[in-house]
Amino acid sequence: EEGTSTEKPYTSSGVGPKPCPPGSACPSGTAHNVTGSWLPSFELGRISPQPCSEGYHCPQNSSSIMGAGQCPPGHYCPPQSSLPVKVPPGTFAGEEGGAIAPSLCLPGTFSPQPGSVSCTECPAGYSCLTYGTYIPRICEPGTYRSKEDSLTCKPCPQRSLSPYSGLTDVSQCLPCPEGLVCSSKGMSDIGLSHSCPEGNACGYLTDGSSQYDHKCAAGHYCGEETTTFDQYNKYCLAGTYCERGTTETL
Repeated sequence: EEGTSTEKPYTSSGVGPKPCPPGSACPSGTAHNVTGSWLPSFELGRISPQPCSEGYHCPQNSSSIMGAGQCPPGHYCPPQSSLPVKVPPGTFAGEEGGAIAPSLCLPGTFSPQPGSVSCTECPAGYSCLTYGTYIPRICEPGTYRSKEDSLTCKPCPQRSLSPYSGLTDVSQCLPCPEGLVCSSKGMSDIGLSHSCPEGNACGYLTDGSSQYDHKCAAGHYCGEETTTFDQYNKYCLAGTYCERGTTETL
């Protein structure tokens, strides 16, 4: 009988056909439960259970090598599958079904759940650098990534910084404060900046190439971390004079 195997027909003792093993198929005339390849030129091949086709699943008592049907979307069925297997996180099996193995998510995409039929685009503020990503990596402080950017998080440019993670656009990088110099890319902490040099005044967005652009105003003197506004707070003392760029009264 299809879907069963037996070495002997029914007897008075009640012994009859046995269920076909899971992961295989038993066409009519199957005589035993040892699965083998279909070899029509050999008698053993004609009476052996046949392995379930790849991409299909064959539960117990299957009579066809296509068993209960094609492997459903989000699952895979290698040869001799008795049940579909959900693809793990970081992989997918397409909506067309019939997968024999999981497919890895490509860089720039991720899949957080088992049984996915597709991978999701990596969100802004995160990176998905490797094949098989299942948890996006948040952009670290001092970096950002928009959806239009490449796979990696980019450093905030010179003259800016950010102590926050997960930035989604370069505009979220904060301008370097007045009185300080931000010479490096990807700065995450104000402590990584250095003071505006004596004799100079530094406004917002100052870097190493512009820290000497604004000399202290004549008639005033400027110590470290002087801002463009503060430069007018320290007057040259009576009996002294201060040229432009003076660091202390003369």
